[in-house]
Amino acid sequence: MPVLRHGIRKPSRELIMTTLPLTAFQIGGHILSSDAMSRIPVSLVHTIKGLSPLLTVLAYRFVFNVKYSYATYMSLVPLTLGVVMACSASFKANLLGLVYAFGSALLFVTQNIVSKKLFNEAKAEADGISTRNKKPDKLNLLCYSSGLAFILTLPIWLWSEGFSMIGDFLADASIELSERPGSLDHARLGLEFIFNGSFHFGQNLVAFVLLGLVSPVTYSVASLFKRVFVIVFAIIWFGNPMTGIQGFGIGLTILGLYLYDRTSDAAKAD
Repeated sequence: MPVLRHGIRKPSRELIMTTLPLTAFQIGGHILSSDAMSRIPVSLVHTIKGLSPLLTVLAYRFVFNVKYSYATYMSLVPLTLGVVMACSASFKANLLGLVYAFGSALLFVTQNIVSKKLFNEAKAEADGISTRNKKPDKLNLLCYSSGLAFILTLPIWLWSEGFSMIGDFLADASIELSERPGSLDHARLGLEFIFNGSFHFGQNLVAFVLLGLVSPVTYSVASLFKRVFVIVFAIIWFGNPMTGIQGFGIGLTILGLYLYDRTSDAAKAD
């Protein structure tokens, strides 16, 4: 696999300083997203995150002065409206949750733009060079940003719940969570952590490879369709009935994807 071509580089100050901003975006985005999901429905959080293609285009237009065609802007209209309709089955008025979800979307859009810039610089430096690139490639960027995120969030976790869980385990060789509704025992909890971490890493690796191949706007559109797939899968898995508005929204999103695919300047951000 090309992404594994150069292997993991040794830690250096330049490498850490390069990945540190992405680490901050990753931590902030996940914390805001998790907090938003605890306050408002998950569907509404995905609705707000579905605005990422629009936010990406606006960022390139007003920050980097990259002008897209009228057709590109118009293709994002059914995309955005489709996700809003597909994910808007329920709503609880919580202004703070809305702000957190919107802030998470902004942080992830910024992370995608910065990551794409680093990928392009690493690709330019890698031409004709063996393994000593100044800019980290996809694998090193993912490895060091995830490692730094773990190191920075470990003290927060230890202070909030880690010390109590470790003390509970040392007392009776188990983690007792039965007092919390819907909680799991320690064996099932550990298994869930392994599954979550493994699939999260695989999803991030695929996402970084995809972001290296396409523009951030196209990546945001692909991520947008992922959110519609989550809704459809949830409806099938849990047997939830699909409303007419949701069905029309999913169809509108597919139409928007087709219209966006037919535009000729989708890769202008590169």
